[in-house]
Amino acid sequence: MQPPRPPAPAPERWVVMGRIGVPFGVQGWVRIQTYSEDPETLLDFDRWWVRSAQRNALRPGAPPVASGDWREIEVLEAQGHGGGLIAQIEGINDRDQAMKARGTEVGLLRSELPEPEQNEFYWDDLIGIDAVDPRGIKVGVVSGLLEAGAHD
Repeated sequence: MQPPRPPAPAPERWVVMGRIGVPFGVQGWVRIQTYSEDPETLLDFDRWWVRSAQRNALRPGAPPVASGDWREIEVLEAQGHGGGLIAQIEGINDRDQAMKARGTEVGLLRSELPEPEQNEFYWDDLIGIDAVDPRGIKVGVVSGLLEAGAHD
């Protein structure tokens, strides 16, 4: 009889921190629309993870749908700019390449992020938990969150 196998390590999780927006200038810089409370959180990292996102042709106003695998890229330069970020990242060298990158999701490995403070959480950690009413009755499962200005 063979000894039991140890459990497989949990797969690494990525947390979507934002997405590449419109080009900034003509030398390949891009605007980064961040999803974190502090837009400059991404500035603490010199490598990001990216994956393409495809727009739904049937619903032009709908958010892009993630597709493809995550790949790591080097951040050549980045800085805060107007409530978001601008960045020059590996593989984007001109305005045309920057236009093609629009909608690409930017993420970080969950294990690289600092642990949240007491009574704080990452939105990503809420996905998949039970939603219950004040009486404790399950009404569903959290499948996503939406930032809508004053009331998330």
